[in-house]
Amino acid sequence: MLAKNVIPDLVLMDVNMPNGNGHEATMWLHKKYPQVKILALSMYNDEGVIIKILKAGAKGYILKNIEPEELKVALDTIIEKDFYLPDTISGKVISGLQNDSDNYRDIELSDREKQFLTLLATEMTYKEIASAMFVSPRTIDDYKSNLCEKFKVLSQSAHTYRSRDVCYTERIGGSKRRRIVTIIFYI
Repeated sequence: MLAKNVIPDLVLMDVNMPNGNGHEATMWLHKKYPQVKILALSMYNDEGVIIKILKAGAKGYILKNIEPEELKVALDTIIEKDFYLPDTISGKVISGLQNDSDNYRDIELSDREKQFLTLLATEMTYKEIASAMFVSPRTIDDYKSNLCEKFKVLSQSAHTYRSRDVCYTERIGGSKRRRIVTIIFYI
């Protein structure tokens, strides 16, 4: 929380905080204090993560293994020019934006996987979902693993929330209906 009457010019935001979520904190800070410039910091060089945090309101993105001189350049550039991406990151962002349609490819889901996703969107636990679907908790783990693979939701560290926007086509009668959903798993 920001101290009363003290609003920083710039915040260095860790994208993967141990007890928090840098993406949500960035969205909150950007909404509450739009004048504060946010420089995201992460060990992940993944275009999806980079684009997501920039869309949340960050003015730049750097990796944790950055040299001190480049960190100073990043901080100064954000203050002076309102935006900073090192060359290694800007290429990733452009690639991610050009390939954004990959996030919305059609994915085949079984009826049971659709049912699992519907129940997952509620506040039910995995155990409650298993009971509602008349399957074992191990089967629920299998659904979760299969969906993570289909949606390319991969954990880069244990016990983390991962999300991905995905699109799948559902056949209703003779017509197709596209659905776009954001999948968030605790892995």
